[in-house]
Amino acid sequence: MSGKKRISAGDMDRRISLYREERIIGVGGRQTVSLVKLGDAWAVMATKHHQPVSKGAHIEYPVSVIFTLRHALEYLDARQIQFGTRKFDVLSVNDPHNRETFLEFRTREVVS
Repeated sequence: MSGKKRISAGDMDRRISLYREERIIGVGGRQTVSLVKLGDAWAVMATKHHQPVSKGAHIEYPVSVIFTLRHALEYLDARQIQFGTRKFDVLSVNDPHNRETFLEFRTREVVS
């Protein structure tokens, strides 16, 4: 048995919004990218700290945020997650147990 805690629907205490990208060819052939809301969902939010990275004169300590939520096919196209006023770009989507029960979204916070 692994040391990982099994997640249940009752653990999902964060209300998030999921967005997908929509690309539209506009006047003059210019491409416009906009975010379209896929829906809202309850999720578990966890952080994962990575090895320090040297960036010139300073060191960064990257952190990714993992959102786990109920499996829904329409969420597979999500490219951004919003939690309150915070926004996260989706880096990858994973079905951790290959049972189509939960989805894990590995993300990086958008810093503006």
